[in-house]
Amino acid sequence: LTRIVENFSAEQLDDLLSREYHYVQLIRRRIRELGHAYCRQQFDRDLDLDRIGVEPRYQLPAHIAPGSTTASITKSLYEKEGRLNGFEERVINDVANLASVQFWTRNPERTGFCLNGFLNHYPDFLIRTKAGRVVVLETKGDDRDNSDSEHKLYLGKTWAQKAGREYRYFMVFDSQRMDGAHTLTEFLEILAQL
Repeated sequence: LTRIVENFSAEQLDDLLSREYHYVQLIRRRIRELGHAYCRQQFDRDLDLDRIGVEPRYQLPAHIAPGSTTASITKSLYEKEGRLNGFEERVINDVANLASVQFWTRNPERTGFCLNGFLNHYPDFLIRTKAGRVVVLETKGDDRDNSDSEHKLYLGKTWAQKAGREYRYFMVFDSQRMDGAHTLTEFLEILAQL
């Protein structure tokens, strides 16, 4: 903090004192960005040195008891699934109506399947196709902040590459675009062929 403010002019210091909360938020955001950049750099280094690998450790639970549930949707793995927002419900309804899909389940945040890398990423859905592929899906509605989307997409794609041919990772946006991510229409066309 000293390094940040020591070069401030008198006007900048006055602005800082009058808009303290704004500057606190800017500084926090910058520290987070630097932390993520460092962690990602170390993650890439460890990948290159084969210090990081993928191990099959996650098992779907026999039963779940979500606190709040969503309306019943076909091909759900469980009798009741956790609550969905509007975009998630639209996506999973379309997914469930594909002939290629065997089942789907809502991945519970902080307790479900986690892509553990330079950040912990709990994708929204786990899908199994009739051909035996496991599809991990992260949805990104327009109501979300999405500031970490680039990091999650990179981690998901890296995981899928390391996990093998029968695993896929997709990020689907409602209307925004990001390189490497898909629209719902694009994703459904791909999933129908898996």
